[in-house]
Amino acid sequence: MCHTSPMHRPPPSVEARFAVEIALLLDRGLSLGDIAKECAVSRQTIWRLAVGDARKVSWEVGSKVEKGLGRLRGE
Repeated sequence: MCHTSPMHRPPPSVEARFAVEIALLLDRGLSLGDIAKECAVSRQTIWRLAVGDARKVSWEVGSKVEKGLGRLRGE
């Protein structure tokens, strides 16, 4: 028998993780445009990620966003 307990939930999706990180950066005073510029993607793409409207992000876009968010986090 296979069941999923609360302690064994799958990790959040990449899109959900990006939404949380974008929200934190917005709280720090960055704009969607600032984030988009650092990630080398459109402001609309960042907005769609932030509001949960992005479903399956392509590898190319996800890679750009991951690297840009890392730079904005200071990594």
